[in-house]
Amino acid sequence: MGRRLTPDPSPSIRRATRMESPMPNASRIMIVALVIANLAGCALHSRLFPPAPFSERAPCTLSPSASKDQIIAHLNENITGTAGGSGIVAWRSTNVSIHIPGLPRLPATLAVEAPRNLRLLVSNPLSGGEEVDMGSNDEHFWLWLKEMDPPQVITARHEELPLAGRYLPIPFQPDWLIEVLGVIPLDPTEYQMEPATPDGRIVELVANRLSPTGQNVRRVVRVDRCHGIVLEHRLESADRQLIARATLAKHQRDPETGHVMPSLYHVRWPQAQAQLRISVGKVDVNPRTTAAVWEVPQKPGCPQVDLGQWAQQARPVHMTAPQGRPAVPPPLEQPGRAVLWKPTADSVGDADPFSPPTVPPATARP
Repeated sequence: MGRRLTPDPSPSIRRATRMESPMPNASRIMIVALVIANLAGCALHSRLFPPAPFSERAPCTLSPSASKDQIIAHLNENITGTAGGSGIVAWRSTNVSIHIPGLPRLPATLAVEAPRNLRLLVSNPLSGGEEVDMGSNDEHFWLWLKEMDPPQVITARHEELPLAGRYLPIPFQPDWLIEVLGVIPLDPTEYQMEPATPDGRIVELVANRLSPTGQNVRRVVRVDRCHGIVLEHRLESADRQLIARATLAKHQRDPETGHVMPSLYHVRWPQAQAQLRISVGKVDVNPRTTAAVWEVPQKPGCPQVDLGQWAQQARPVHMTAPQGRPAVPPPLEQPGRAVLWKPTADSVGDADPFSPPTVPPATARP
């Protein structure tokens, strides 16, 4: 039985078959090559242009569902340290810039040490001479302004802060400022956690405290739950009217120690219509500092005025005076006042690109 032969296709059909059959394979190879090139390009772009630390594109440090205790433990590790390293109990920077609305930027030196040591020296940008000296130690806090009239160093004990608030030309809350500067750990038993954004990424740690004036206040710490960094500190009255706000930005991690610190602080006191920005450059963590740094300064030609003693001597005293002497001590000259720190009302309300919306002016005052 003979083989059945299949007719050979015509030359034109053979040419079409040879041209059409390889095309699907070529297309697939081209697509795969493009995908690989795109992935390689993305990887190269990520290597050449990594996301900024603590940005939305940067990987999270904490779990999105981190609890209050976990968040506070993470924040406190930066202050108290871990088994493998020390925390931040003090820091100092000689590369600080102070910006007050209506004035040029002022060079400054800032030092802080737990629990109550603080020193801020502000200089004239042209002459280099001192313009502001403010600070605190375990017992006292003080303020000196070059423009103060009469010239003097105003000082008071910490428990006399309510009295000082009536006479100081600028708002000064040393204990709160030291907490803002990041050397005081948080007590987890004192705080409750409240969500601040719908997605839960931003939370607020809230503590109820008694102010030096005897009023109930809310101490609020705003935290990025993803990166475990503090974005804001607030003091509010019991009815949530803003007393003071410090917004923190431009956080950086020290490559040697791993400590995380903001490099920009924007502090506002809306009731006093005052604000200042503190921009911090290179920081020396846990430096060796002499005790003299935390002492009330001696300024030539500027006597020290103790507000507590001044108030006692200025207050009428009922006593039997010796003959020829007044029964009431002569009041001291009222402590000097200066308006260096008070900008115009318009500048206080300027929009800030990294701060949350401010309280409307009509409700900003308690």
